[in-house]
Amino acid sequence: MISLIGCGKNAADQRINVGALIRADSETFLIAYKEALIKSAAEHNVNLQVYFCNNDSAVQLDQVKNLLTNGVKYFVIIPVDTGLTEQIVRLIRSKGGAVAFSNILPSDAALDADKNAFHVSSAETAAGEFQAQILDGYFKKNPGKLSDKTVKILYLNGEEGHSAQIFRRQGFMDECTARGYRVEIVAEGSANWGMAIARQLTDNWIKKNLAFDAIIAQNDDMALGAVTALIANRRTDVPGDSNKDADGDGTVLAVPVIGVDATDTARASIREHKLYATVLQDAAGQAATALEVVVQCAKHGNAQGFSTKAGIKALDAVTKEAPATRRSVLDQCFMVPFVPVTE
Repeated sequence: MISLIGCGKNAADQRINVGALIRADSETFLIAYKEALIKSAAEHNVNLQVYFCNNDSAVQLDQVKNLLTNGVKYFVIIPVDTGLTEQIVRLIRSKGGAVAFSNILPSDAALDADKNAFHVSSAETAAGEFQAQILDGYFKKNPGKLSDKTVKILYLNGEEGHSAQIFRRQGFMDECTARGYRVEIVAEGSANWGMAIARQLTDNWIKKNLAFDAIIAQNDDMALGAVTALIANRRTDVPGDSNKDADGDGTVLAVPVIGVDATDTARASIREHKLYATVLQDAAGQAATALEVVVQCAKHGNAQGFSTKAGIKALDAVTKEAPATRRSVLDQCFMVPFVPVTE
């Protein structure tokens, strides 16, 4: 799919040309990211071309080459995988351009290859930490829901090996430990960010009569799949009634379900007291930041000392999450904060 912003040849010729390459159009976050990019490009008078590649590395690489051949040298990319990023950077660097990667981590070699290669995302450990904080708040408000400091969890992973999958889990586990909990993962599986697989996994776990205190999902689509499975299996405060929060704990479900992304559908579910909470991954903020960073490079040659319209700046201190564990690349890392959402 191609989306072009421009008002005729003369208008387009006066604008900065940016190529946006997104690995797929099958995930809620990726669709929101694309829509936010288009909006931000219009606000900044940028000529934007958007392409998807259906998670095909060869296709995405060809898209980079074709755009470069046609004079586009500034890019916002959600890459198919980390291993592709160094080659992409070297191609763009050969034309004197710039690239901002989101959602999938660029490799160390990619960032080292050019100071105008950027990581624009959100610190994934923070998403897991917020989930743990929300769960801690739930048990403190509802002490009868947990007999001791051991919490039994059904855990839904996204794509195995994805940086978000790794760091969100790490953040959740570390923060639970820091808050004095012993976490027992009674069942865990990858639903690959999808609602249908998450529902099936949760349904299977319920049918095994596993005892659990909460369900943690690494995105909202999976969380909503778990919600659907709980309702279908009558795991609600009042069996067979999915509308009554009989015990006043903030959810009609027997246990709290917590996701990540704060999609519109997830927020609607929270208002219905089904999904208990989520964590906002700001797709619009990431997209706008990525676009502004490469536009800054187009206008001034680099993004040193740059601050976005929303006040996002490059990191100034190392973190426990790659790639910002290395001081040498901090000025290439722009992090958009996560925000907990409980209503």
